[in-house]
Amino acid sequence: MYRKRVVTPKGRYHVMMVDHGGNKILNLTTDSIVEMFGFKWAVILFAEFCPRSNGHYVSWMRCGRKWKCVDDAVVKKESRKVIFSEHNVRALVFEKYEPSQ
Repeated sequence: MYRKRVVTPKGRYHVMMVDHGGNKILNLTTDSIVEMFGFKWAVILFAEFCPRSNGHYVSWMRCGRKWKCVDDAVVKKESRKVIFSEHNVRALVFEKYEPSQ
């Protein structure tokens, strides 16, 4: 039996695991600001599962206004916004959004 537990984050970061059972994230990009728990949040990092390469994970992290994809020892820069529905996202890390960011 699966028990769902909701935690209200009090810190600067919030980690969200994504149920990958055929689900896709819609209407969320790396430019999105999301309201949760009475605060605004921006995605700063996410993990993507790549099944085509024998079950491999890559990490994406925000570096200023751009994104970097870290795949083992290879780091690729991405200049365009990332659309999550195009990726097999398994985890998201949000940071509380401050307008000066």
